[in-house]
Amino acid sequence: RVSFPSLRNADSHIIKEVGLGIGRLKAIKALCLESASFETANFSSLAGFTSDWKACEPTFILSLKLSGEITNQIFQSIIQNLKHLPRLEKLEFSTSSYGWLSGISNQEIEALSRFLPRRLKSFRLNISRCQKVTRVGILNLLSPIGKMSSLQDISLKFSSQNGIHDEVIKQLSRCLNKQKGLESLFIEFGNCEMITESAMTQFLTFLPSNSTLKSLMLSFLDFRKNLTDDGLGKLGVALANLKRVETFALNCDGCSGVTESGINQLSIQLGSLEKSKKLLLSFRACFNIKGTISENLFKELEKLKDLEYFILDLRLCKRLKKKEVRKILPWSKSSKYKLAVYLSLDEEFLKTQRYRYLKFSY
Repeated sequence: RVSFPSLRNADSHIIKEVGLGIGRLKAIKALCLESASFETANFSSLAGFTSDWKACEPTFILSLKLSGEITNQIFQSIIQNLKHLPRLEKLEFSTSSYGWLSGISNQEIEALSRFLPRRLKSFRLNISRCQKVTRVGILNLLSPIGKMSSLQDISLKFSSQNGIHDEVIKQLSRCLNKQKGLESLFIEFGNCEMITESAMTQFLTFLPSNSTLKSLMLSFLDFRKNLTDDGLGKLGVALANLKRVETFALNCDGCSGVTESGINQLSIQLGSLEKSKKLLLSFRACFNIKGTISENLFKELEKLKDLEYFILDLRLCKRLKKKEVRKILPWSKSSKYKLAVYLSLDEEFLKTQRYRYLKFSY
């Protein structure tokens, strides 16, 4: 693991020497590159960091965690060196919560699609803050991913800045359904209003029905009315085929098209997740949830013998009848799983617990 807290004052010669040294480690299995700040003066030195990878053919994890900006020059340098790592199994490009890969464009994503190692088992990409990456670049990337038969773990994060529309989500659906050995799937769409309600419902209808899938996490942030009760109902039907899922997380925060009817449709299918250990349903700030949550929700949970905890977040649902929700809570101390239900913002203790529990989801 190599960490540069700040490259602003870093010695470029040292950075390059570290890169050359890593290139000589023939048995290296894992490599994580981290930086808090990429400065213009150090672009060439960081590019030189990967210059001797040609002599090295390990299986390693490449994780870029950036809290500042990175240019296409460095991204291209790293991508082009992937061809010298034919045994690469895990690849991750991610940003910190305070940074973005603002220098990355469709050109770099297209290059990534060309050099993407075909033997990857894990691929994680966060381009939600990349304003220059549009649906054109994303479509170019999804095509080779669909041809990779060895993938077990996929994590993709998009946002409205990427201009995601129906064509992308349809291609994503086709791509995912080609993955026969997928064990973990995380998909996040942030405020992607160009995706229509019909396309989203179709996407949830044809989720991968892999018998191998163990972890499914879906995040649809601020979808307004493009995610509806019908979509949640279709998702519930799709869940019935996922018998081996141990972790299921659904984030619909800010989706005004979701009501208590959609939650109830989804709830009656949760009992089919026979192996589930961790469940999270978040409907924070879904303003049209105003009726009664069915008691079937907790009846279905009782069917899950391995369940460790269940989290239901209904904060900022201002029209919700909170008294009705409290009536159906399983208050019995003999409950086999940990339960956290959030109805208001003044539950500081529960809020603290929530973040501890949610480590599994991100």
